[in-house]
Amino acid sequence: MTMQFIVKRATRGIFHDLRVLKFISSDIFDIKIMKLCLFITFLIHLTACAITIHAFMFNNFSRREFISCAPVLFGCFYGLLGLGTILFKPSMTRTLMLELKAWDITAADDAVSSRIKFEINVITVFCLVNYLLALVASFFYYMSFYGDEEIFYLIRFLEDHCPNHKRVLIKLYKISFVLLGYVMVVHACQVLYATQHVRFQLILCAHFMANVTKQAKNIKDEHLPDDNNYQNMIRERLKFCIIRHQEIRRFYFDKLEEMGNLIGGFALLGCFLGISFAMHMLTSEFLRYHFARTVSSIIAGVTTFATVIAAGQSVETEVDISTRVVKEVKWYTFNESNKRSYMLMLLNSMQTYKIKFSENYSINYELGLSIVRGVFSIVSVVVQLDY
Repeated sequence: MTMQFIVKRATRGIFHDLRVLKFISSDIFDIKIMKLCLFITFLIHLTACAITIHAFMFNNFSRREFISCAPVLFGCFYGLLGLGTILFKPSMTRTLMLELKAWDITAADDAVSSRIKFEINVITVFCLVNYLLALVASFFYYMSFYGDEEIFYLIRFLEDHCPNHKRVLIKLYKISFVLLGYVMVVHACQVLYATQHVRFQLILCAHFMANVTKQAKNIKDEHLPDDNNYQNMIRERLKFCIIRHQEIRRFYFDKLEEMGNLIGGFALLGCFLGISFAMHMLTSEFLRYHFARTVSSIIAGVTTFATVIAAGQSVETEVDISTRVVKEVKWYTFNESNKRSYMLMLLNSMQTYKIKFSENYSINYELGLSIVRGVFSIVSVVVQLDY
């Protein structure tokens, strides 16, 4: 039987299967009590950052004091950017289903559908584990340990200036880290959510492109260029695939451009956060009481960083696979008109899909390696100077 190039739009499908990820990354923030908690957390850490920066500028802090406080300070900067995005730019994933005319995963054969379902399950489990790691790290920041006043400058400030209310204020400040830690991994999962929608649609589109020449009759290849029925079928299928590919590409760049404008800020603050943690562990008096807090934070940070890098790279990899699929199509069985359409489909498939936040940098493995090398280089220089 000839393959039917008619696809129904997803009403449940991928959107339904990724509903857990969408809820914990976006929909949960539509709850009014959650919005209130986010706003309070935003004000608390905005105030804490302002007080800490003022102290750094006017209190003649030593280098050791700065290194001790830097992880919390840069972590709060990162969290404030995340909180501000959720509070004042909440449309990152909310309108995704309306903007992308998604195909149901049952549009392809059982092998492709099973592959997508399996990957959706893996993505969901990975994100849940990542959130759990972030919450564990946040819980350690909520707990009180010996020497906290050296790491949290606001605690020192409250002890000096608000001695009568310090217990309540410090407790409120520390408990806000639980929500802050949750927010710090949200945007990585939002990027993953959006990119994997695009990747799954590319997988489905590649399935149809691979079957462009599939026919009901077993006519020999040398006779196909003169077969009008075959050429008409090819013309409609090529048109179908070209239009679909353009829809996916248009959505990808419209949506990911919105995310790309913020990814640059998250990437920069993430680098500062990683450097500050490394310097704190290697060049200051690292107390054993803070070991669990620091290690859990680093693990959560690494998994969040890996989430964003893998999300961007996965789409680029899928585009390369789609290009190979198109190149394997039996284009020599097409007439001249269909060959021109095929060339257009091939050129479309060869266009890169990159999440760019500058002219020279996009989210992929190359960027990940560059960031890791940069962090290690800066930390090694600081350690050598320290000794």
